[in-house]
Amino acid sequence: MAVFGAPEEMPEADQAWAAVRAAIEMQARCQALGTSLRDRGIPADLAIRVGVNTAHCTVGVFGSDVLRAYTAVGFAVNVASRLQTSAEPGTTLCGFRTYALVKDKVRAQERGALSVKGARRPVEAWEIVGLAE
Repeated sequence: MAVFGAPEEMPEADQAWAAVRAAIEMQARCQALGTSLRDRGIPADLAIRVGVNTAHCTVGVFGSDVLRAYTAVGFAVNVASRLQTSAEPGTTLCGFRTYALVKDKVRAQERGALSVKGARRPVEAWEIVGLAE
């Protein structure tokens, strides 16, 4: 999990764009690694699934005196996780809010509404297929 906009505050549109750029770069690096391994004779079909969601969540240090971690929690994090799980290997799914914030910078295809555990209504999903020309 990666969090954008914490601990240093940044505008929501910048957070969404940074997250989508990171997802695109992660997909490209994974492809390059798979190609490199295959070129060395190692059979490797590497693919990752990425889910990106933009919304408010609770961020901070959670845990006890024995084990603490800086993390984000909340419904927004749950939706991102569900988008990631629903993505096909090698793809990136984002929620509508993320898409709305980056739609002029990316090419995307609507993937319809996904039923998300814990949500009262389905979540709109968009697949990021590349950067805008």
